[in-house]
Amino acid sequence: MSAEIWAIGGGKGGTGKSFLASGLAMYLAGIGKKITLIDADLGGANLHTILKVEEPTATLSDFFERKVSLESISQETKIPNLRLVIGDIRTLNPDSIKYGQRVKLYRHITSMPDDYVIIDLGAGSGLNTLDTFLLADKMITITVPESTSIDNLYHFLKKALFRKLNVFLADHHLKDAAKNTWRKREENDIRTIKHLVDHFKKISPEVSNLLENEFSHIEINVVVNQVRHTPHSHIGQSVKSVIIKYFGVSAHYAGAISYDDSLWKYMDRGEPYFGLTSDRTIMEEVGNIAWNLMEKKQVKLSDISAEVLL
Repeated sequence: MSAEIWAIGGGKGGTGKSFLASGLAMYLAGIGKKITLIDADLGGANLHTILKVEEPTATLSDFFERKVSLESISQETKIPNLRLVIGDIRTLNPDSIKYGQRVKLYRHITSMPDDYVIIDLGAGSGLNTLDTFLLADKMITITVPESTSIDNLYHFLKKALFRKLNVFLADHHLKDAAKNTWRKREENDIRTIKHLVDHFKKISPEVSNLLENEFSHIEINVVVNQVRHTPHSHIGQSVKSVIIKYFGVSAHYAGAISYDDSLWKYMDRGEPYFGLTSDRTIMEEVGNIAWNLMEKKQVKLSDISAEVLL
């Protein structure tokens, strides 16, 4: 049985992707799941710092350049059941990774002997990031309650789903059809990704059925980080609704994480920060998100407390 893959993306940096990825990994490892955490930020890897892996012995550079297995470069951490693949590729330009190399990486990821493989995609929306996000069994996005961050999340999803459509059409002898149609979107009254997908469904019943099947499996899981009060918690519901309406795919609100100004104190300690804080609120919130993702559950409005979150 292959591992279930969770990928965490969302556009630009600063939203807490690495924090969420490491938190989920440590929580799942703590309840006995076998986890590999992959730092796929191929230019600014930092999970080894968060997890206090002080002397990395191998990175994804070795996977790409020495052609060793992904499992062989995964390293033990101070957390039982949790191994880490470090993403610092050192001498290899991230933009130079060829499609065949990405296919090899995906093949190795899907064959990892774990319960879960969690991938921190890092910032940006390059092809490496988008293709890895689309590979995942659980596509997880994270935002903070700021309009620019939410806009970046939408932009990331727009590019990811456009990539999905473009690859699908190319595989069915319609290369560049999505790009050309989007350029003429005003002529066809196409305003959203959902409209674009619906446009191509009209080509034939066969294409319609194939597209419907391709996109029906996509579920976007939303996490809101740095929540300071109850209205911020409701943002996840709003983001979920926008994704369903304008992108035409399923979306779940997996949970929110409270703002904690004291987390920075634990980054300089010799142990991984997760679990060191005396305030267990964040630990519980990350745990709730993990269970929601495992059980395919989501936050409901009735679950959000009316109290201010501190």
